[in-house]
Amino acid sequence: MAHRLILLILLIPVFCHGAIDTWCGRPITTETTINGTTLGSIGGVDVASGDNTVTRYVNTASSGGDGTTNLTSGATAAYTTLAAWETAEDDTGDLVSTDKNHVVYCSGTADDATTVAILGWTTDATHTITVIGNITTGIFDSNKYTLNVSDGTCIQVRENYVNLEKLQIVITATGGSDTYGVVIFDQDAGNVINVDKCVIKGVDSGTTHSIIGLRVDDSDTIVTVKNTIIYDLSSPTSYIHGAYVNTASSVAFYNCVISDISAGTTGRGIRTIVDSVVTFKNSAVFNTDDDFVGTFAAIDYCANDDDGDGTNRQDLNENASGEWTAAFTAYGSGDFSVKDASSLLYNNGTDLSGVGVTDDIIGTARPQNSTYDIGAFEDE
Repeated sequence: MAHRLILLILLIPVFCHGAIDTWCGRPITTETTINGTTLGSIGGVDVASGDNTVTRYVNTASSGGDGTTNLTSGATAAYTTLAAWETAEDDTGDLVSTDKNHVVYCSGTADDATTVAILGWTTDATHTITVIGNITTGIFDSNKYTLNVSDGTCIQVRENYVNLEKLQIVITATGGSDTYGVVIFDQDAGNVINVDKCVIKGVDSGTTHSIIGLRVDDSDTIVTVKNTIIYDLSSPTSYIHGAYVNTASSVAFYNCVISDISAGTTGRGIRTIVDSVVTFKNSAVFNTDDDFVGTFAAIDYCANDDDGDGTNRQDLNENASGEWTAAFTAYGSGDFSVKDASSLLYNNGTDLSGVGVTDDIIGTARPQNSTYDIGAFEDE
């Protein structure tokens, strides 16, 4: 009888005093991975990277819903476009008073062709907005989510503390108007905008208007661009810029690539109008009409093909001796990975862990060898 009593006691569930979403003080947690980011759910609150996070989804295959799942039909289906997400969510977008972060994951193989403007939210340094695409290889992939707007701006960042990550953006210029990939403006003093692991490319149909991959136009903002590739912007006559800084508090490009920017003589890799606020480190800028235009805070440990630009420079030499081919795996088809250990990009950067660069465009840890590589990829 005693043995049966002991067994009965062992089978009785042990309930501990506390919230129903815990078991003896330990949170009940489930995890999944979305677009390469681990997402957990603790007590019914969506969590990414340990923060209380509102999670939403965009899927271009969806018929439309409230964005709370990545389903393609039904009331909880994903939003059909990033613009639909922004319009619906910014009405409840006071992230500070609700103590939330907001993350939206984007997927689908059809292009998202609607301009999106991120504005009307309340954010701060610990309550942020993050837009995450699903590019995984660092090479443009038409089967991944792509924001592709013709003759306009793909994405306007007009809110504070916004992060763009793993997005593919295509700038399609047909001649109708000036065309931009990302434009950052209307910012408050001291806020930070981050662009990380993105690919921005152009499609030119003979426009005579300006084409700009990334434009910063606010004297208050601090912008950090990491592990990002901007390439293939061209026009027969007009001004073309991979990146253009009209005014800013500080702009930094770390381990980026800007290439194939052509407009006769006015295709600029990066142009800054405001002096001494733009920094380039560990980046490759080449195959442009002019790599760097303006007065920079620093150009250091970069590879380019304009003589005299920067310190600790690697000379890409206008491909006269095949440097482009020797440096990159297949730059002509958009693969800007380090070709091999003989590449002049290999081990010729500098340690940028102090400014938050700890991996590359596909998530490979930096450094893999004695020091950082130049460009968006770290050679393994």
